Amino acid sequence: MYRMAAILVLALLSSACGSQPTAAEVVPIELTEFAIHSPISVFKVGTPYRFIINNPGAVNHEFVLLAEGEEHHMQTAGQHGHDAEDGEHGHDDGHGDGHNTSGMLHVGESQLTPGASVTIEHTFTEPGDYEFGCYLPGHYAAGMYTKISVVP
Repeated sequence: MYRMAAILVLALLSSACGSQPTAAEVVPIELTEFAIHSPISVFKVGTPYRFIINNPGAVNHEFVLLAEGEEHHMQTAGQHGHDAEDGEHGHDDGHGDGHNTSGMLHVGESQLTPGASVTIEHTFTEPGDYEFGCYLPGHYAAGMYTKISVVP
């Protein structure tokens, strides 16, 4: 009986040691005057994504992820948030100032100057309708947003 239990424990340990974390799906995002381009518009809950946000344009932009209908409250320059405590909404891997505030993923304009690139990882935890947007004065009104969906 002890031998069978030992074999079972060894089998469980070896299978746990062999599992690899899921690699993040890379999603290149391009911010231009005045649009946000994403090759993907439907995302899956629980799938890790690595957003590589590029600004090839001539003016600063910001990158915000909000649930559709949620209000964006402008951040002042130098007022940078921190990573989400649970690590599921978004995190800054050292390349940007991405943070999550009230369900929002945000990369500020100080990081998305012309020619800049920022990498942020994010895993959606809730299905629904969302949007990527730039809320700098006049940008959103000029069409700088794109709607996305998150499915179970």
